[in-house]
Amino acid sequence: MYGADAGVNSFYEYGNNYNELFDIFFCHGPRDAEITKGLFDKPIFIMGYPRYDNFFEKIDDSVYKNNLCEKYLIDNNKKTVLWITTVNKHFSTIETYSERMKNLLGSYNVIVRPHPLEIDPQYSRFNQNVLKIVSNENFLLCDDRYQEMAELYLISNFVFCDYGGSIFSALYMDKRIILLNHEEVEKDLVVSSSTSMEAREYFPSINQDDDNLSSYFDMDWAQWDKAREKARKHYFGKINTDASKRSALYL
Repeated sequence: MYGADAGVNSFYEYGNNYNELFDIFFCHGPRDAEITKGLFDKPIFIMGYPRYDNFFEKIDDSVYKNNLCEKYLIDNNKKTVLWITTVNKHFSTIETYSERMKNLLGSYNVIVRPHPLEIDPQYSRFNQNVLKIVSNENFLLCDDRYQEMAELYLISNFVFCDYGGSIFSALYMDKRIILLNHEEVEKDLVVSSSTSMEAREYFPSINQDDDNLSSYFDMDWAQWDKAREKARKHYFGKINTDASKRSALYL
């Protein structure tokens, strides 16, 4: 169960010695397949992202998307930002960027999707301050651990990510991505040696001292759209629709 945010330490940092037991690895695309193959020299099947098949099935369904906008309380007069974060023991980008994200609320719908481990008290990564931020502000909070994520991507115009699999999920669905950087990331051996870092050459990214986040929406996206197209090919090849069927047929 590894994402496209792969790296050497993804397989070993948490004592995952059981990886040597597997006979075959299913990967999302050619880049994580390359990393996995180099580590284990086992057969690889590239499957895409089966969990997002519904995105491609519904992408042109305006009725379905309008229903989603009603479900998530979207103001159709505003563009929608999906702010989706990972959880990390060294930092929280929700804590770091929340004040600046709040400045977007007058002009944009902002859906915040914290990592479930960061807002659930039963887990060691629970962060009380993060729970307070996402609960007490005017963000559209999505805290369902079983959320159908394709729904959020279908109604979003831009996606703010930090690190981890959300970058590649957004890329798989060809969304306009803006990355949030954090100065503490080098403390995490898994993240700092993963594709989350190399992917930053393909997307605009924001540093902790950048104040005007809204300026990123209005910039000339032509070069970044081309870079994203290149990234999409690098990480996923030509795969998009019917990943579930591909996997089922292979099995």
